[in-house]
Amino acid sequence: MVLPYASYLGLAGLAIHLLNWLVRYPQAISQRLVRQGWIGLILGLAISITVAQDPALALLQSTNFWPFFFFFAGLSTYITHLPSPLASLERWAFWLLVGSIPINLRAFLEYLPALAWRLGISGWPWEAVPVHQRVDSVFGNPNVLAAYLVIIFGLGLGLCLRTRSSPPSPANAWIYGAMGLIPLGVFCAGSRSGVVVLLIQLLIAMAMLRRHRWAVWGGLGLATATLTSVVIGGVGGRSLTEALTSSSLRVAIWQLSLPLIRQYPWLGTGFGGFQANYVPYAIPDEAVLAHAHNFWLNLAAEAGIPVIILLTSIVGWICYRAAQTYRLGRLPPETQPLLIGYGLGFLACTLFALFDIAFFDARVNVLGWLMLAALQAISDLANVSGSISPSPQGHDKPSPLV
Repeated sequence: MVLPYASYLGLAGLAIHLLNWLVRYPQAISQRLVRQGWIGLILGLAISITVAQDPALALLQSTNFWPFFFFFAGLSTYITHLPSPLASLERWAFWLLVGSIPINLRAFLEYLPALAWRLGISGWPWEAVPVHQRVDSVFGNPNVLAAYLVIIFGLGLGLCLRTRSSPPSPANAWIYGAMGLIPLGVFCAGSRSGVVVLLIQLLIAMAMLRRHRWAVWGGLGLATATLTSVVIGGVGGRSLTEALTSSSLRVAIWQLSLPLIRQYPWLGTGFGGFQANYVPYAIPDEAVLAHAHNFWLNLAAEAGIPVIILLTSIVGWICYRAAQTYRLGRLPPETQPLLIGYGLGFLACTLFALFDIAFFDARVNVLGWLMLAALQAISDLANVSGSISPSPQGHDKPSPLV
């Protein structure tokens, strides 16, 4: 909960925890890094840095990757050693969701001047502040705000499903209230990618829960509200037609990465190479372009095709194991919502990365690796003995949050 509001303090806390995990579980963490191929990735990144056009910049930007490999290995190992891992994962999801409430409320307050301007309301206090069609709350960038919120939204969908099999509690009101605010925050951010990802998450959740009428109607309500807001209010100050038309610029940006991939297929240009090779105003109104607005194209251009293939293979295998855990029924019904929630949270990371890159913000980066670590840990717990069964003391069974 601290991380979005005090990022340096939160990152320092996580770094301390990582050091503790490395001391407590050195063998398990090192085995995970080696067996899954993370060490190979680190070597690939190191080679790419040595041949980069600007090695110092490439080394600096590489810290968006390799430290998080250790964080993933340490966190996924730590989760499996917790006395009640599933209950802990549920608490983490709950507090992450509740922590988004002030973020969304601030986003709405920042958007009020634009809303007043659209409605033709004049006078104090609207004329005393700038009118921003896109807001960023605590993140400093609207797209980063949207990326953060859709990940949290995935967790919230899992918690909403969990409330149907748990006793009534005050926590349920917090869950539903926070979930209702997230589409509002995404709309205020004015992110087309955020709106699309949120709607896809809702459709997947409704398809999985089609037998539960409450879930279908709730999902339809949120989807209808989101679409209505976009149709009436546009996306980031642009009408829906303008937003769809301007999407062709994103394709043009993607195409800029292709010559770099063809020219440097094996080792890439080094991190920062896309921006260094960008010709000013090759994309209208863009004097500087930091990345390719697609994770796979950008990493292929800057680190090489072998690195992106290896990374995609490792992460894909982790997601496949998690999907198999769910499909084969290795989780008891009361714990399945956790896997669904963290799975939808990581799906949000993947879908958002198709259209934009948000890992430059460490807060979103940490959240994505947390989702992946949870998927890894749940799969490990389920596959140790073929299933996760609550212990006689109920240690592994998620319990009411409040």
